[in-house]
Amino acid sequence: MITPTDISTEDFQPNDYAYAGALFALHSLYSYNAQKKYGFQTEILAGVRGPASFGKQVQTGVHGLIDYQKPKGWDNQLRNMPLININFTAEKQFLSVGNFMEINGGSLVRAGSLMDGVFMYPMIRIGQMSPYFDGYLNQFGSFEREGKRIKTQYYFVFKPIGSFIAYDALFQGKRENETRDNYKYETNESRNIQHLISDIQVGAVVARGGAVGAQPDGGGDAHAQRSHRGAGVGGGGRLDLAGRAAREANDGANARAPTARSVPGRTPAAAFTMP
Repeated sequence: MITPTDISTEDFQPNDYAYAGALFALHSLYSYNAQKKYGFQTEILAGVRGPASFGKQVQTGVHGLIDYQKPKGWDNQLRNMPLININFTAEKQFLSVGNFMEINGGSLVRAGSLMDGVFMYPMIRIGQMSPYFDGYLNQFGSFEREGKRIKTQYYFVFKPIGSFIAYDALFQGKRENETRDNYKYETNESRNIQHLISDIQVGAVVARGGAVGAQPDGGGDAHAQRSHRGAGVGGGGRLDLAGRAAREANDGANARAPTARSVPGRTPAAAFTMP
């Protein structure tokens, strides 16, 4: 979900991003090779952007529950459009120091009507943890090491990301009432995004058995050239309550609403944010 910084006006704001919401489902497949230390992830996303995502109703309802300012500009949101994306991730281990530290590298390609982009990153994990390429579920629960069951994991994750975004449907597109105001989409700045992005994500994970506590923290969404607000709601999997920690998406560095979203790789029943 994307909103401009000023949500108190009903008028379109040509120098900020338009309101936008998305509702989608994800299906992810993981494949790991524990011996050769590499893995692949394929993800298919399907959904809708625009009024059909119920972004207006969700934000208005949440703001009413917490007695926060009512957003008034949703008549300027981006139009309905179908969202189909295919995302592919490849990761490889470069260094392992005992059972205490790992340095992995990865690249992610997104293609479709939601986002087109390429992302590259190193990922450093430090602490007591299951080897990363022993499987996704093993990263968040008990695991075996040298025949002994380890019930608790605790580790830090550092993940600097460099990326190129060619297109992002939550920031670019035509608005619902575009023909009824004095601003023409072709002449305002609301469709501009920053294509080259750098970000760093830092998090901590504590897991015992099947219970997981995590506190990731990522930088703002570098798609934005102006400050704006972004938020999301997800169902299923772990929830990231700190902002957009593992994805590339949609809250500003200078003004951000609290965010809850599904961790990448989990399949949400509903989501109002980008993966």
